[in-house]
Amino acid sequence: MNIPIDQDMLVKLIEDPLVFAESLLIEPFTQQPFRANHVQRIVLSAVRDHDRVAVRVSRQTGKTYGMTVICLWGALRAPNQSVLVVAPDKSKVKTIIDNIDRFLDSNPILARSIVARHGSPYYERKFSNGSRIAGFTLGSRTKRHGESVRSQSADMVVIDEAAYVADEDWRAVNPIIEGGLYRPKTKAVVASTPALASGRFYEIFHNSSLDSVWHRIHVPITENPDFADRVDQIRASCPNDLEWITEFLAEFPDSGVGVFRQSDVHRALAEFVYNFRRARYEVAMGVDWDKYEAGVNIAVVQFNRESGVYELIYREEVQRTEMVLTEAVRRIVELTDLIPNVRAVYVDRGYGDMQLEMLHQEGYRRPSTGLDKKVVGWSFNQKVDVRDPVTGEMVKKRLKDAMISLFQHILEEHRFQFPKTDHQLYRQLLGYHVVSLTQSGPRYNKEGDHVIDAICLALWALRDLEPVFRQAPVGQPMLLPITSSSDGGLHIRPPSSSSSPISLPLMEEKGQMVRRSFAIPGMRSRSFGSGGSRRVF
Repeated sequence: MNIPIDQDMLVKLIEDPLVFAESLLIEPFTQQPFRANHVQRIVLSAVRDHDRVAVRVSRQTGKTYGMTVICLWGALRAPNQSVLVVAPDKSKVKTIIDNIDRFLDSNPILARSIVARHGSPYYERKFSNGSRIAGFTLGSRTKRHGESVRSQSADMVVIDEAAYVADEDWRAVNPIIEGGLYRPKTKAVVASTPALASGRFYEIFHNSSLDSVWHRIHVPITENPDFADRVDQIRASCPNDLEWITEFLAEFPDSGVGVFRQSDVHRALAEFVYNFRRARYEVAMGVDWDKYEAGVNIAVVQFNRESGVYELIYREEVQRTEMVLTEAVRRIVELTDLIPNVRAVYVDRGYGDMQLEMLHQEGYRRPSTGLDKKVVGWSFNQKVDVRDPVTGEMVKKRLKDAMISLFQHILEEHRFQFPKTDHQLYRQLLGYHVVSLTQSGPRYNKEGDHVIDAICLALWALRDLEPVFRQAPVGQPMLLPITSSSDGGLHIRPPSSSSSPISLPLMEEKGQMVRRSFAIPGMRSRSFGSGGSRRVF
């Protein structure tokens, strides 16, 4: 790059991060001169004119990239500068440091200015002019409360995902932002998509006493010209209102915001009752274990090929006892025997793998059940691949959030039904709300959480089986003779060489506490008094 560095240009490079970026930086992925987008131009110009800048913008607008540029400008504009990069998550710090390296390596002039790169005990880049960029993860997750940065000082502090920085960490960072005896004019840039209406980042935008301290930037996606022709598409692709409000409108949601819209839940009420005999299509079962509070919740959902609707055809709760988990395993096996077309059983791994192994063992013992293949364990915190509504690319998301988003989407499309007589589930869906937003994702209220998790697991299983739904049925419909039995139940005799009928009990009265004992053939039978206690809805 041949850049005439006269006195006026040198002053601009030193004083204006936008001029610095568009004069010296090469875009690493295109190898073209860097050109700031709409949000980046606003932020870089604000950093030129203000010592304190708070940025609240929508996702995928180049916020983190812009902060990378600010870090480089802060280190190279003058000798012996100290730039501090902090975030509540190590991956966020690493992203900025990696971007810094890419910019440096893309420009031979800048590449020669780097003299050291360290990744431990913290990220650090040292430059030939004596400046440094250091990256730290804040310590609230490890209960260290910002200890890693307490001994630091800086000419510039850059905080990414500032809405998720805990109050204890802010107390460690604030003295650095205020400056000290040897660095009295520290610049600070804090940026984030919003979390709930609390915390230091929220106060920066809403506390009037800070009006003269912080220059505030708020750019929702609806006011960003870079996305003018895509707003409607992104809104339609956004899985729920909470994500639209926080991630794209960059607004702070109210505490206790409902997860499911009342109108969607009301439309999901249907004129049927829980009954095994509704299982005519592909069926999935979701199981949420809880030994100490809610018992074990089991939800059975079928995908109605004709209507395209997901129907909650049965649910029950195995009540809390000392052996509730073992009782639940036995009940799951019994239900998979009773209900035809169970294609998958997705279970929460929150209580370890023992119950999962017991179910798999039953599948090995009785291969016809297929339980060794149908039963899949999931951790709600594990990452799964979902499609980003902005880029259309597959991204990693916490399973719990992905399942809730799927349930919201199905409800909003009016493709979920449950019996109108299940008043408890109706109230739980309406009362389900976000308690707080954390770095790992939303935290929800506990009431109704377990049954909703069970439903979500069943829906997630049907989502995974979706290619199966597109296959045309093979052969003629199968007619099964149904006869009454002496015990008051029903016998369905499958058209095969086997003469053993499948027994389906008649529907128990809604809400009745049923005590019964049941055993898995081949497994050691244990006595639990009058049997396991379960609530049928």
